[in-house]
Amino acid sequence: MLFQTYGDRRNPAVLFFHAMGVTGASSEPIARYLQDRYFCILPTSTVYCEGQKYVSKLDEIRQVEDFLHRQGVERLAMVVASSIGADLAMAFLTQTKLPVEHAFFDGGQFAQIGKGTRRIMTPFLYFAIKSLYWSKGGTLKKILWCDDDSIKSYFIDAGKNLTYTNLRRQILDSLVDKTFPALSEELQKHLYFEFGSIEDHFKYRQAVIEAYPCGNYPVFVYPNLYRDETAVRLIDQIDYDFSEAEKNSRSLMQRFGALEVAMRQNDLAFEVQAYLKNHPCAAVVNLGCGLDNTGRACDNGRCKIYNLDFPDVIALRQQLLPAGEREQNIPCNLKDPAWFDKIDASGGAVFFASGVFYYFLTEQVRELVQGMADAFPGGVLVFDAANRTAVKMIAKTWLRTAKIKDVGAYFAVSDAKSELSPWDSRLQVSSRGYMMGYNDLKDASVSGFFRFLAKVGDNGMKMQIVKIGFGGKL
Repeated sequence: MLFQTYGDRRNPAVLFFHAMGVTGASSEPIARYLQDRYFCILPTSTVYCEGQKYVSKLDEIRQVEDFLHRQGVERLAMVVASSIGADLAMAFLTQTKLPVEHAFFDGGQFAQIGKGTRRIMTPFLYFAIKSLYWSKGGTLKKILWCDDDSIKSYFIDAGKNLTYTNLRRQILDSLVDKTFPALSEELQKHLYFEFGSIEDHFKYRQAVIEAYPCGNYPVFVYPNLYRDETAVRLIDQIDYDFSEAEKNSRSLMQRFGALEVAMRQNDLAFEVQAYLKNHPCAAVVNLGCGLDNTGRACDNGRCKIYNLDFPDVIALRQQLLPAGEREQNIPCNLKDPAWFDKIDASGGAVFFASGVFYYFLTEQVRELVQGMADAFPGGVLVFDAANRTAVKMIAKTWLRTAKIKDVGAYFAVSDAKSELSPWDSRLQVSSRGYMMGYNDLKDASVSGFFRFLAKVGDNGMKMQIVKIGFGGKL
């Protein structure tokens, strides 16, 4: 094996196990990021080392432990593993005597594949990996989901040194069709298995959950488009059975709904950050915040963050997301302008509302906007909206429960500029489609069918992000 290290060996150690078809250097970007606080160790498997012979997983583990010993590593803060590296990392965890605080499996297949199938796979995998070297990375997009020049060198270097014999030995020694190794309950609590819901290896997730019931299993549906780390953490904290919601989340429309929410939050964050570029000390106000943490995600270190919602919601938020530095959680009724006085808008103010105004009467939104224009000249309000047809669909269950018959009285917009500008001469109104107005959705995690639905949403349902500037200078 070959080893690269980053950082001071006196710092907590992080050990990386790389994926198939790349060298250990593939973890270089994250290692460079961590090197000021951690000692990062990046081994490259003998499979991809020139002149070396792959013997077995146990031999790979021996080499890793020998290197850790020579470096004076007595414990590991974290083990990080990807793809087939997860198979080796799991074997390492069962063999090592070193204390391991956490393990993170990113894309670990944990496939249980019969010996015959693994034999058949080997020549195809060999030519796929070698082709990346022969074509100087030209076949990367055909084999994988991307064509990123920044990662090509890892595949090229691996393909250059790969021999068929070494790959055959590794495949016959990995992903074996047998029971997962036993791990203590305490260690399981510190294991994180990241799964993307559209990835092929998602099908192994249930077997891993059954083997390690005390582990942590975040699911990232659109990992390249949106990641809500706060939500992942809160799911672990809240005493609620999410199993039914998780099961339903795999349905077609639930996955598209997740994409809708992801795009909406990204769009609103974009508008907040755009305002902060010109008003770095502005108030960032989350209207109807719930447990959303967008304000903090947009924090530039100078702005003031306000989270507003009903008193019972804020009480729960205080328990789960207590206000941080330059942040306030304010209990209020948004329809009562008394909360205006609690916002310090001396440096400007950007307000955003996510999924809120669908439950307001049109007249209530108009009064709120006019009041904000009076109180916050130079400020901006951004929110999501849709046309009447979409609002009926969005609010169908809530309206039925509330025994409300006049759906038409609730706020809906088709042409924001022409419909909202007449409310007040000071308003500067614009809008963009919230599914594809900010992102073309040309990501591997988004199917062509979902892109089609996104176009229908933006164009047919008029799903949009509305931006209202309140005329006047700060």
